Amino acid sequence: MSDFGVVAPDSLLITPPQFGITQEGDPELVVIRPGEADGEASATLIVSNPEDDSTVAEIPVTFGDGERIQNVEITGIEGAENQNFELTLVDPIDTSIALLQNKAILTLGEDNTYTLIDGYSPDDFPLLLPDPNPNSFWLGGSNYTQVANVNQTEGLLSLFDVLIPEQNSGLEELLIAPTDLALYTLDGELTINVADQSFSADPNTFIYLPKGSQYTFSNLGQFSARTLLFTADNPSKLEDFVMTFGTLDDQDNVNIPEPSLISGLLIMACSAGALLNKNRKLLNENINFRVKLIG
Repeated sequence: MSDFGVVAPDSLLITPPQFGITQEGDPELVVIRPGEADGEASATLIVSNPEDDSTVAEIPVTFGDGERIQNVEITGIEGAENQNFELTLVDPIDTSIALLQNKAILTLGEDNTYTLIDGYSPDDFPLLLPDPNPNSFWLGGSNYTQVANVNQTEGLLSLFDVLIPEQNSGLEELLIAPTDLALYTLDGELTINVADQSFSADPNTFIYLPKGSQYTFSNLGQFSARTLLFTADNPSKLEDFVMTFGTLDDQDNVNIPEPSLISGLLIMACSAGALLNKNRKLLNENINFRVKLIG
């Protein structure tokens, strides 16, 4: 999971790649354990009927030491057709295990077919619409566009879309993380310099930087790179840091995220924020970790 000897925190999630695909046979759900997999881990899959809010089944989901994938047979729905069921992964035995993407909806069709879709609704997350004139700052040769602030997210998180221009060698003097930070690379060939380490972060790479980490970005590629920068740990500190040490950008040059990208970024940030908060003790013992997300 890590190129630098640091293990990502333990977590369980229902894998999104199975969503939207109509399949035949007995319904199954794939649950994965992408982080640390030492020792056993278990949770419970609740199958409920949304029509009367009743619980149809409670299915144990158990991972042995080192196991990462479980195919869970969904029981309690035998004989049903043209009906929806809500699936929720709950109650991990070890409370340090984070549950990410723990909701799905199962639709039973005719002729022994079924389809799984994402169980989250827009009401599960703060509503965030793209601002046509967002605040944007230049800091360390990179452009920080504020996608979400503490006022919009009820103090939950602060979220920036960071553009690192091509052929940018970064700062000679490293920045100091004002609070726990997380990054998720969107595009390009980004290099993260942390203290005396330097490593690449290609698209779909997640990086955690504890408070006080010395870091900077560089991009020696031929195209610009983009990374999502956010925190759920005292998020106002990140905003103050960028506004204090950054230079306000000319609004004509602001990098405005695409509207279709906004909801996905916010959901990912909220989920990762929950992961960071649940695993703070483990994370603070390490300088950083990097996870290549599945899917």
